Amino acid sequence: MKQTVLETNAVQLKTESFAYEPGGLVIYATNALGGVTQMLYNSMGKPRFRRGPDGSTNRWTYYLDGRPRREYQGNGAYSETTYDDLNRRVNRIFYTATNSALATNSTVLDRRGNAIQRLDAAGNSFTNLFDGLDRIKIAAGPAIISVPPTNAPSPGGVGGSTTNQQVATSYLESTVAQGSGFFERFFHS
Repeated sequence: MKQTVLETNAVQLKTESFAYEPGGLVIYATNALGGVTQMLYNSMGKPRFRRGPDGSTNRWTYYLDGRPRREYQGNGAYSETTYDDLNRRVNRIFYTATNSALATNSTVLDRRGNAIQRLDAAGNSFTNLFDGLDRIKIAAGPAIISVPPTNAPSPGGVGGSTTNQQVATSYLESTVAQGSGFFERFFHS
């Protein structure tokens, strides 16, 4: 398939073309500069290889159930995802090209698959609370700590001051019925 964009005076601005595999997925995409991106897919239609216009490559592997296992970058570095179904936890570990662990991200899911807690590589914890329709109601992030330079005067006089702040966002268009006990259980626990 070829896509051409024309100016109002019929001057061609750009042309892109695409080639598809029998399942309807794009296997070749040529951009307006003539760069070609190649994609290969596994039997489940998930990407397994990508070569970009600049020659960079990416590769993906999957568990037998179809969930992502590893994602390889062009420099050999990769991330590996493990799943603890019993505890509804997903861990993603980032590795260098020499198989040294760089960072770990962890996500805990509720019974409906919503991310209720995330822990990033820096140890920051993010928590979400969802209503019965899987809409996010409260999102809370890590404390923000700002420390000014030691030579900056504080509002009271000498030295710097430290500010701590918790980031939380509440979504109040809740459809939880009053008297359901939700607010009493959540806010008074």
